[in-house]
Formats: sequence, structure tokens, C-alpha cells
Amino acid sequence: MSVTDLPEELWQLVFEQMTVDAKTWDTYQHRPHIATLRACLHASKMFNRLAEPALYHTIDLRMVGLSNGLKLLSTITKKGRLGLLIRCVRTSEHRMSDVPDTELASKEALNLIRGVVEKRIEVSSGCAPRSQIAATDYGPRSPTIIVAALLNLCPHLEVLDAHTEICRWALLGKLYTPSSRLCYVATKLSDGVGLEAAELANMLGLPSLRSLRVDRGTATTISPAVDIRSNLKCLYLNHACIRAQSLANLLKICTQLSTLWINIYQYSEENSDSLVGEIVRVVQLHGKQLSELAVVANWWHVYGNSWMQIQPFDDTCSMRSLALPAGMFVPNTLTDDDSDYADPTFAVLPFSALLPLGLEELGITYEQHADEGCFARDDAMVVALLQSAAHAKLCTVTIRRPQPFKRMDELPHWQQTSMSSIDTIDFPRSYICNELKRIAPP
Repeated sequence: MSVTDLPEELWQLVFEQMTVDAKTWDTYQHRPHIATLRACLHASKMFNRLAEPALYHTIDLRMVGLSNGLKLLSTITKKGRLGLLIRCVRTSEHRMSDVPDTELASKEALNLIRGVVEKRIEVSSGCAPRSQIAATDYGPRSPTIIVAALLNLCPHLEVLDAHTEICRWALLGKLYTPSSRLCYVATKLSDGVGLEAAELANMLGLPSLRSLRVDRGTATTISPAVDIRSNLKCLYLNHACIRAQSLANLLKICTQLSTLWINIYQYSEENSDSLVGEIVRVVQLHGKQLSELAVVANWWHVYGNSWMQIQPFDDTCSMRSLALPAGMFVPNTLTDDDSDYADPTFAVLPFSALLPLGLEELGITYEQHADEGCFARDDAMVVALLQSAAHAKLCTVTIRRPQPFKRMDELPHWQQTSMSSIDTIDFPRSYICNELKRIAPP
């Protein structure tokens, strides 16, 4: 028996006894017998307890497949209580778009989903707007249809990890009623596909949303005319390109934002608005509510920036954790005079005077292949100097350096042509683990 042909009672067993994660489904595909499947379920429960899992029941359409997803949706429709157990839905548009819609979204399946959504709308609003139920309301592909139906069938859904196209149709479409507990959304952008300002603003306006991660964003523009107040707590912009004015408007919308992580897209065009110093200045002016700020950038987004161009954080700043590229710790890099680099205390001590008084954690992020003039100092001395500064609350200084500093002419040829930014910010491991447990399932 194949896992893709699991009977209905096994679907119920899966939902009632365990967290359905991607790793477990991958195991199922190689162990098709029911007895082995039950053993896997028991072993997964044991492993999950040992690993301190997040309390989510996950549907990963990348593992079960769309055909199986339609069967699963039918099971949830017949047994409504199963929908109450689902906490997380994951999918990936680019992996599923290879299969023609006609094979997956048959007329019977579409009619089933339309009936589910209509019934949900009837219950929630007391009416059945059948004129709004059309094939175009579900987006161009079957994953969108399934996710849109799951959003309406699973009132306790908390996490949606999907392609941006699915998020647009499922969250911003006519069929979604924002009455669930959805608090974390992760959108995956394809190359050259941006998140329109209106769509991003509307997504921020979802009352239950607390955390948002946007991967591979092109230039994101937020208009100052947007009249939305967001309850967002954490925002993660990975490989992002956002101008200073848009960031200021975003901070005005997200008045409760406490965590902002920005990994600047390494190939974004070089202009003053994308420099790290400008981001810090905008946060100082409009992000006084932030308690955590982390910025990762390649050297050309730091070039010309230094602590000498940044004003001190004032007493009203709530910043507790700050991570900046190493280039921000050196004197003005526009000068050709490198004599200042001989003194490792020159940049560190003056910079520490600009830090927020309540700062508890400071991170120094290095690009993968550091430029010769990019803070080539002894890391132990840097830590000692910062911890001895007048910051009584500063208890952690973390330096993120993927490899020891080397001159470019000392690197192998293949490394000289590979310049990429850090994809992850490696704060103290316990800190990042606790943060991930708080906002998303493992």
C-alpha cells in the first residue's frame, strides 16, 4: 500500500496522534506498510517529546502531494473536528506548478471545495454569496485552491508558509474571513517577483498577524498614504531591497513592532537609501519601539558608512539587541588613509558611546569574504573593549564570521569570484532557538 493511498482511518490516526512534519512524511514514503506506519507514528511522538516541538499539527503539501491533499481536504470536510487540530500549512508553488491543473483540480474537486467555502461563508456571515464563487477566485493553480479551503476549514490555523502567489489569493481574496488565529506568515518570492505595496499593507492589516517573513523581495515601496495600523511584532526581510522612506512608512504602520531583521539583497542597486547607515538613522527616528534590530549586508552597502555618520541613540530608545555589519565599526571608509586601522581601539570605543544605554546584546556580522579594510581586528580585543565600556546591561557580544579573515589575493580562485551575503544571523544559539520556537514550528 502506498502512502498516497492511505485509507480514511489512517488519516484520522495521523491527525489525532502526532505532528505531521516534512521529515516524517519523507519517512512514510519509504515505509508503505500500515504496521510500519503505526510504528513511525509512535516513534515520531517519542522524538517530538525529546526535541521539545512546537505545538503545531502540520500539513506539508510538498510531501503529501496535491492529489493526496485533495483527499485530505475531503476527509477534513467530512470530519470537521480534524480541522480544529491543524496549526500549520506549508506548500511551495514552484514545486507544484509542473503538474497541469486539469489533472489535479478536477470538476468534482472544485465543486467540493466551492461547497466547503460556501458553507463556511453561510455560517460566518449568514448568507451565501455564490456570485463570488468562481474558478478565478482560487488563483491560477490547485495549491491555492487547497490552501484557501484549509484557511476556511481550520479556524485554529496559526502558521502559513507558502509561495507569495498563494498568500495573495488565500489571505487577500474574497473567500478568506480573518477570524482565525493566523499569527505567522512566511512568503517566498520568486526571482523578479515583488510584493506590491497595497498587498503588503493589506497583509499587515490582518488583525491576528504577529510575525511576517518575506523572502527574496524586490524593491518594496510603502506609500505614506496607507491608513492601516498593524499588530505585527516581528518582521523578517530576507534578501530585501527597501528604501529609507518606505522603511519609515512601514515603521509608522507597525507601531507595535519589536523585532526587525533585514538581510539586504546583495544585488540591489547601489544608492544612498539602501545603505546600512540610512537604515539605522530611520530606525532611530521612527522605530523607538524596536527592541531588536539586525542588519546583514555586503560591503558595498556599507561602503561610505560608519559610526561617525550616526547620531547617538537617545534615552527613549527601547533597543535591547543590535547587530550591524562589521564595516559600521570602522572610521569613515571613504578616506584613503588607512593609518587609523592600526589602532584597534580607534573605532570600537567611540562607537560604544553611541550605543543605546539599555543594550544587552551586540552582534557584529561579517560578509562571507571580508574586504581588506573591513574591521580586520582581533576579535577577542573587540569583545573586551565593548564589555568594558559604560554599558552595565551589555552581557553578550557575538561576532559572526564564517571564516578567518584573509586578503583577497590569498583566497583560492573559486572563492575570489564568490561574493555572497550571510543568509542567517548567528546570534547566541540559545537566543535564536528560542526565537524560532516562539514564532514558528520546527
